[in-house]
Amino acid sequence: MVDIFVLMLHHSYRTIGEVTLQKEGATVSIILHSDLNCFYASVEMNEAPELKGKKVAVCGSTENRHGIVLTASYPAKRSGVKTGMANWQAQQACPGLIMVPPHYELYLKYSRIVRRIYKRYSETIEAFGMDENWVRP
Repeated sequence: MVDIFVLMLHHSYRTIGEVTLQKEGATVSIILHSDLNCFYASVEMNEAPELKGKKVAVCGSTENRHGIVLTASYPAKRSGVKTGMANWQAQQACPGLIMVPPHYELYLKYSRIVRRIYKRYSETIEAFGMDENWVRP
């Protein structure tokens, strides 16, 4: 799932429903903000389809003392798993949680794919992490 927000930056505007329109004569800059929800978990489920629809969390290594949840699928979130939660807490909150290690090179690959799609529509793209982008159409 992708959330896209349209920011219209100017001093004079009017709102019609959820769309903000420029007032005649006003200067406007439109910037799209895209945030790929549950990005790491979504990539993991795309690579391993058997994980789709399951309670999945991408977690740091408990052995290396980086044992926190980096992201979780929607079913895991509905069971109480939160980003930043210790792995053991996530397992308590969500019995049967499938914990997978992060695969950063894979996330970078998908991030680049998404940016190539944005490049079809704009040359002005500013990355904000792997899963968020600011796009000026």
